[in-house]
Amino acid sequence: MQLHSLSRSPAIACFSDFDGTVTDEDSNDFMIDNMGMGRLARRELLLKVLNEGLPFREAFRAMIASVAANYSFPECCAKVKEANIKLDPGFKAFYEFVRAKGIPFVLISSGMTPIIRSIVGTLIGKEEASKITIIANDVDIWDESGSAGNWGVKFRHPDSPFGHDKDVAISDFKAQDPNIITFFCGDGLSDMSAARSATMREGSGDDLAAHCEKEDIPFEGFRNFHEVRKSVEAVLDGRIQASDLCAGRAGGTIVS
Repeated sequence: MQLHSLSRSPAIACFSDFDGTVTDEDSNDFMIDNMGMGRLARRELLLKVLNEGLPFREAFRAMIASVAANYSFPECCAKVKEANIKLDPGFKAFYEFVRAKGIPFVLISSGMTPIIRSIVGTLIGKEEASKITIIANDVDIWDESGSAGNWGVKFRHPDSPFGHDKDVAISDFKAQDPNIITFFCGDGLSDMSAARSATMREGSGDDLAAHCEKEDIPFEGFRNFHEVRKSVEAVLDGRIQASDLCAGRAGGTIVS
């Protein structure tokens, strides 16, 4: 992955989780809660990740397996499409802003690329979606059709406890330019690996906020991407230092 359009000072790159951060609903949670083990069992596994050291990789593998046992992969894609998942109300304006400013934007997700591509294409159009870099897990199909019981998640980093270590993508950018300011937006436990490596963490969910608080990792809460844009724009314009964006769950460092 190469840096581009980083001639300005400061150099900035933006990374974001997809499900539940860019969108109003997590497609994985939708499948697991409605087609797999159910919300209660999913939350119990996530609490074990947060409090008992269960690797996120193993929790997510079990969650997706519970869906795959009941539905084929094509059925899952169709069900997710029917769920009418929507974009965060500020995302389009944010995305147009970073593109206009030449700021690299990358989606890094623990979801599966085919489902993410389908959702993004539906929400912003296939042509525009094709311009977005997506780094995610994939799907393993064990028969010709991906029938029930014959598919599962294919982890990007199978040896990592995260399954997809989101730190890798951010670290690649930072290796090319150690002075680059990296923004990461996330909401859940799948974002834990990215939380330490980014210059600035923007958190919209209780799970990621709880992790950052537990590990004393500074972060800035946000309610939508309108607020993220304000933060990025203020740092880009030199009105505030990225290190000053650390108001915790309340957010609100940028007031205008």
